[in-house]
Amino acid sequence: MAVTPTQLIAPAFVPDTKAAAYTSTAVKTRIDYMAFTNQSANNVTLSIWLGPGGSSQRIKDKTILPGECYLCPEVIGALLMPGQLIEWVASAPNALYGSANGVTFT
Repeated sequence: MAVTPTQLIAPAFVPDTKAAAYTSTAVKTRIDYMAFTNQSANNVTLSIWLGPGGSSQRIKDKTILPGECYLCPEVIGALLMPGQLIEWVASAPNALYGSANGVTFT
């Protein structure tokens, strides 16, 4: 079994419509780090789903204050099986900037 450190989600703004941010293709994936910084002057909420079709909501409407960085402890250590997703949405466009790293197992 190969264990490979991987950038799961490249640094980007979270969209204001629910979208897939990462798909665990033919590998198993473990999330080791996920963080978001509010780049706007207003409070912004974040929601994250994991699993098949993004079926399991792990973060629901978490308010992130202007300038705050949120490290998402709710998803650290989560394992995605092949075909499972990370989906995300923010309450405002171009406000939350974030990324995620982890490892893949083949």
